[in-house]
Amino acid sequence: MEMIANLNVSGEDATSKATFGNLGTDTMDHDINIEASGLQGGFTTGVINAGAGRDIDINVSGVTGATKLGNIGNENTGNINLIASDTFADLTVGTITSAEDIKIDLSNNLGNIGLGEIKGDNVDIDISGTLKGITLDEDGSDIIVGSSLSYTGSNVVANSVDISLYGTDVDIELNSGSKDDEFTIDDDNADGNAINLTLTGDLGSSETSIDLNSIDSSTTAEDLKKGDLVGIKFDNGKDHTVDVSAVKNTTVGIDLGAGDDTITKAMRV
Repeated sequence: MEMIANLNVSGEDATSKATFGNLGTDTMDHDINIEASGLQGGFTTGVINAGAGRDIDINVSGVTGATKLGNIGNENTGNINLIASDTFADLTVGTITSAEDIKIDLSNNLGNIGLGEIKGDNVDIDISGTLKGITLDEDGSDIIVGSSLSYTGSNVVANSVDISLYGTDVDIELNSGSKDDEFTIDDDNADGNAINLTLTGDLGSSETSIDLNSIDSSTTAEDLKKGDLVGIKFDNGKDHTVDVSAVKNTTVGIDLGAGDDTITKAMRV
């Protein structure tokens, strides 16, 4: 099914399932749309691909069995949209790669979720309402972004995400709940140019440690509200440990709560 454009598959009985090989190719000159529902026995595909600038849309929210998808997209693919929300079914996906935008909606997914490395220019991930959280790529970076990342994590399960940047002007928004989250931000920019990073979000009721590589041992919370490092809110009277580096051109606007979140930024300055 190398030249497929649209796939719509469903099955209602307890043994219904669908298994496909690779769908599309990296030279295919049209978009690909996939929608599946029912299939209590599961839904499985090989690699899902499209050519340069061509979009991939996948909606498996209606699948009641386990969904297993191969790698999605490539370095030249257009926008990728993956929806697997409001379901109890498990989801496993390989790498997700795009030259443009990636949007992943896993909100209120109550199954086990596993995703490979995610790489795109603008990445939007929503796993709010999940009860089991998400397992991301465990070999290197979880998410690689060129221009922006919006990550809405689970509000009941701790979030742990490794983020790499390949652009030089990047906006990152991190949102989560009351658990002890850990976010690491690394520089994957091969040419070594300085990076302008804007970091915003709300980490909920959590005690937060932000490590942007230490400026010096005397840096205080008040110092962070001055100059390029602005907008940090310390609330609930908790003791927030803040170790912020001398990364130039970095704007931080995180609402720090009352738990044990950790943000680490390790990049060239």
